Amino acid sequence: MGVTMLQFINWAFNPKYNIHIAWHLLGGTWGAIGMVALGFPLWAIAVVVASLAVLWEIVELVYDEFNAIYGSTQRWLADCTGDIVGAVAYAVIATLILG
Repeated sequence: MGVTMLQFINWAFNPKYNIHIAWHLLGGTWGAIGMVALGFPLWAIAVVVASLAVLWEIVELVYDEFNAIYGSTQRWLADCTGDIVGAVAYAVIATLILG
């Protein structure tokens, strides 16, 4: 059974399904605040936050109980997408506000 775009977006960004997204958004925001204070440019902040978010998703994949948490590869991919896009988006927004 295929996943619709609406399902994918819902799994990625709805806190009901992606229960840890707030931590990723907070991490992106605080990471950006720290890097702005250190004088990093916007592009570098986005790259660093994206890299850390991808690394964290790999850690989750390796150490989390995949089936118990995600249940399917599609749900995991949606969760990862929401976490990475959300963290980078919040980092960019924080940088633009503080900039």
